[in-house]
Amino acid sequence: MVGILALFPVASATGRESSEETQAAILAQTIFSDLRASASRRGANNAYLIRGTDTSKDFINNIGLRTNGEYVIAYDIKVRDRADSKGGSPQIGPPIALKALVESTSEAYTRGVTNLPTARYLARVQVRPDSLTPSLASVIVQVSLPPDQPLTNRRTFTFPSRVFGP
Repeated sequence: MVGILALFPVASATGRESSEETQAAILAQTIFSDLRASASRRGANNAYLIRGTDTSKDFINNIGLRTNGEYVIAYDIKVRDRADSKGGSPQIGPPIALKALVESTSEAYTRGVTNLPTARYLARVQVRPDSLTPSLASVIVQVSLPPDQPLTNRRTFTFPSRVFGP
């Protein structure tokens, strides 16, 4: 009986880690989707990432797929829903970014952020254009947690992809 009870903390930790990895993958897919959708509408020099709770207005603009760039975003675990559900059942959707950091992106990602108490994940988006194909960019998304710790103390998940602009 003691042996069986000893397995519960291990199973709980494994379940939590699996949930965190799944959420990190959803965050990365959301970022890739935002970049692909906006690049096809706005051109390779003006892609954007959705951030904030008002997804119709709050963007990190001018993410050029033809220039090197790096962006850091803190994410909450809240999800987008259908017009605040107005008393109805919410439709689960991609996660909502809290806000883009205004400080030096590399330093903020490496050091961690303590000024966003509701943040649960920190994502670094690196854009590197393909020198042979101008409309193609390599995008690497690194999602780490907990965001208030230095990078050496965080679990990090890396997701690479390619994004086409027009």
